[in-house]
Amino acid sequence: MALENSLPPDAYEKLGDNVYLVTKNYFSASRRLALHESASQWTLSLLSLGLIVMPLLTVTKMPLRYPQNVVDFAAISLAVAVLMFSLLIGANKYSVRSERMHHAGLELNALMREMRYLVSDPEKMKRYQEFDRSYGSILQRYENVDEIDYVTGKISIIRKEPVPFLLRCKYWYLFGKEMSIYGIALLLEFGFIVRLVT
Repeated sequence: MALENSLPPDAYEKLGDNVYLVTKNYFSASRRLALHESASQWTLSLLSLGLIVMPLLTVTKMPLRYPQNVVDFAAISLAVAVLMFSLLIGANKYSVRSERMHHAGLELNALMREMRYLVSDPEKMKRYQEFDRSYGSILQRYENVDEIDYVTGKISIIRKEPVPFLLRCKYWYLFGKEMSIYGIALLLEFGFIVRLVT
């Protein structure tokens, strides 16, 4: 009873808001990691394709813009890039982490539904501590989300007013920073191959 009396009257609602926002964050993290998995697999496949194309260009005696030693150096660099991407994909475990983030979101979603069921219950503050412990337990079992997931979660809960421009800019900056490695790798590979044969 002492705990219930010491809590501010809006503590239950604030906890519900936190659970709602963090649920959005975890689902956002799951989607982002799934996108990383897909982008990294496609990048790895296309880099591997370059490893096949470059030797074929020299074997078929096509006229090339650069001397053979430059082509060999590019092929070796590309092989190193393929190895690096393979190691990064293995180390980051995007697919497993995406699934875990999704499970965290589902658990938080279930907790949120249970909390909303009691909104009209006059005894809801008696269950505050139980819900708070459940919330903390879920957060301890799963890894933290990244800043971009927090930003995406904040954007997703904005309903009636437009999303602030700076928040949108922050999202695109963080998204570009994360995903640019794939674009840069493919741009370098295909840019070199195009210049090599034209």
